[in-house]
Amino acid sequence: MRNSYCIWILIAILCATTGRLNAQVTLSAGEKGVENFSMLWNGEQRNFINKGAHLGALRLVYTVSGSEQKVSTEEFTPKVEKSEQSANFFWTLPEGLKVTENFAVEGEEMHWRIRIENVTKQEIRLRDAAFSLPVGGINHQLAARYNLNIHACVNQHASYIYWLNYDGQSPALILMPQSKTSLEYATSDGWYYFHSQATQEGFSETKGAPSWYLPATEKTLKAGQKEDFELVFFLAKSQSAVEQAIADHGGINFRVVPGMVVPQGEEVQFALRSRDAVKSVESQNDVRQKVSLSGKKASGFRVAKVTFDQLGVQRLKVCYGQGKTMQLDFFVTEPVETLIR
Repeated sequence: MRNSYCIWILIAILCATTGRLNAQVTLSAGEKGVENFSMLWNGEQRNFINKGAHLGALRLVYTVSGSEQKVSTEEFTPKVEKSEQSANFFWTLPEGLKVTENFAVEGEEMHWRIRIENVTKQEIRLRDAAFSLPVGGINHQLAARYNLNIHACVNQHASYIYWLNYDGQSPALILMPQSKTSLEYATSDGWYYFHSQATQEGFSETKGAPSWYLPATEKTLKAGQKEDFELVFFLAKSQSAVEQAIADHGGINFRVVPGMVVPQGEEVQFALRSRDAVKSVESQNDVRQKVSLSGKKASGFRVAKVTFDQLGVQRLKVCYGQGKTMQLDFFVTEPVETLIR
């Protein structure tokens, strides 16, 4: 009995020192999506989905033979297959577009996989593809400090979203894209875009050139072709553990001095760290712009150095992993001596 007791103490110590959490992930599905997604949160099981909402809603804009379709999966009833640890939803949309969503508990994580498939004999241009994220809304039955505060970074493959209690005294729920999935646009009402070509063109037509800093994309699906997206939810032990958790799941940690607004001619240094190897940093403005990149330090970071000669927005593309990218936008001002005259 004593030996068994000691073993459980040892396991508890190991979990505490390695930052691992017993997340106790559960999900349950309704008619159109996942209505309950829960994890162990400060000692209690907590459903993160907003009351009356569900995960799984998609908005798609696509063209077939020149005809544009604007579709929400909310307008259709899917076929549903569910078990204790997973749920699958199958939609057949207008003009032969098939959508499959899979939610699956895998260890201490919940994976959300989306497949969009062209089952016609014609090309389909997928111009917008977005998902709704009704997570972490205000719960008036809880004290304000126990409600969740969202922190979001939409930046291609290095995107992440996480939620903490407003008092900061909680684990962090993190959502990240996986594999080749990239996010490029978001709206204030909680829609996140894998592709946003149609939406950003709409901005151009009504408001002039779009101000969004990331380029819009679209995908042409030939007959029988499909595109897959993957997202994963997981917990970090605390806010201080978020940075390492993001790097461990294929995101990028980024630190910069003196900052993202810099005087012309002043050297900028920034550090990058990821589970996936950082391969290069390239200028998007001037092919002659040189960016040096050091070898990996003991901390796991690689340090880049650059001096900008041109004024205004200067964009750098970080290339890492297998075809992954992240964009960094610096704003270059005139020299300090000029500014304070």
